[in-house]
Amino acid sequence: MSDDNLSHDNDRANRQQRARRSRMVRIDYMPGDHARVVIEAKRATCRPGSIEATNSAVIDAIVTEWAELTGIEYTQIDVSMTTGQQPELSHHFARAYDFDSCSGERSAPLGEATRRFCGARTRKGHPCRAKAEPGKRRCKWHGGRSTGPRTPEGKAKALKNLSKRK
Repeated sequence: MSDDNLSHDNDRANRQQRARRSRMVRIDYMPGDHARVVIEAKRATCRPGSIEATNSAVIDAIVTEWAELTGIEYTQIDVSMTTGQQPELSHHFARAYDFDSCSGERSAPLGEATRRFCGARTRKGHPCRAKAEPGKRRCKWHGGRSTGPRTPEGKAKALKNLSKRK
């Protein structure tokens, strides 16, 4: 067992993972040639690389249209009013890692995910694992934040900007 594991209770972690997965419904589906043509035709109506162009979204749209055309009654799933824990992957942006958009490319992560780690040496001698401040190389504890103007010109500029905001 590695030291990176925050929960040293593997039985508990396994139970929690099984509980999360039990709320998710996955259908393993390999379309035939005719179905693949229909799926690609439906995907062509979506913006390439969008959430609507994923395999799951395209098949959902086809099944929903089919249900409406055949008159099958279906209802939207009501959102639970309970205060209990919601499924981890309940939003419509969630998808399995083995399915990707039709372009086959992974989109670059944005914002928080692209920020680098600080890397400053801590008192224990290990590199700091906090995220660096945006546009900086260090975190807020190791010099990533400004401590204010130092020069007389900088102080005058800060005072001028302060008086504009009042």
